[in-house]
Amino acid sequence: MIEKAYGAIVLTAQLFNPSIFTEVWLYKHGLLTDNMEGVRIFSPEIVQFQTADIQVLISPPKIQITYPLTQDKSCESSKVFITKTIALLPETPYRGLGINFDYYIAPDAGQDFSDLNRNLLGSGDNPMLTEFNSKDARFGGYMSKDHGEARLKLDIKPLTNTEDGSEILQYSFNFHHPLAIEAGNDPVEKLQGLLQTWNELFSYTKKLIEMV
Repeated sequence: MIEKAYGAIVLTAQLFNPSIFTEVWLYKHGLLTDNMEGVRIFSPEIVQFQTADIQVLISPPKIQITYPLTQDKSCESSKVFITKTIALLPETPYRGLGINFDYYIAPDAGQDFSDLNRNLLGSGDNPMLTEFNSKDARFGGYMSKDHGEARLKLDIKPLTNTEDGSEILQYSFNFHHPLAIEAGNDPVEKLQGLLQTWNELFSYTKKLIEMV
């Protein structure tokens, strides 16, 4: 069963100027509508803050928005933030866009984690698996392929839940969209088009997770 699920949108560039992203600028241009919460950092080198919906990190190489996938408002807030940033700063030398989804899978009631982990990732005819046949053996995996205009990378690994010490599996989906630097390309239009694929990518990851 899915215990937790988070998303992230990562916008990369040759160079961002974090000092542009002041509190006044963010609210003036509608990148944020909710109040900030907790500790916030605004400096020429880094900007970091959170609202009830999203967590934001801005540094020279990237802007990263993290949010819970269980809240529709959070997903929309993150897309609005990135979309408006691109529109407001069209001269930025953008390099790529990452759309990421992380799912944390726990065993069903009465199911042993070792059995779940082995059945999903540790079964097969590879002779090496005979050396990892004890109850304490744990398994992970890496898969990648092209998916539309993105390169999909899937990392799977066992983790310990920091809240209660139980074992869970983390499925990390990364859809990376590199931007080709070519004459005549409009990076703003391209990035905005890529953001429109978010719903399809989210649905695809849910389809894969349902196979677990």
